[in-house]
Amino acid sequence: MNLVFHGSKTDALIGLAAGASILIPCGPRSVQSVQSTIASLPAKRGLPAGEFTQRKALLVVDETVMPMPVIIVTRRPHAVLPAR
Repeated sequence: MNLVFHGSKTDALIGLAAGASILIPCGPRSVQSVQSTIASLPAKRGLPAGEFTQRKALLVVDETVMPMPVIIVTRRPHAVLPAR
């Protein structure tokens, strides 16, 4: 079983709502390579890099399929300013 990402990963990350997460499959590339690509995207689009966090994970479907490495990217929720 293969996890396939349809569409542009860049558009998906940039369009990610505050507090939302997305699974990015690593496929044949190494986890470090995928993480490096993801880390460089905000700077290329003029977004603060601190808005996005990354975590490595293994997606387990069942006992007959090998776990798939994925990167979980979360866009931090916007800070709520206190009312004056």
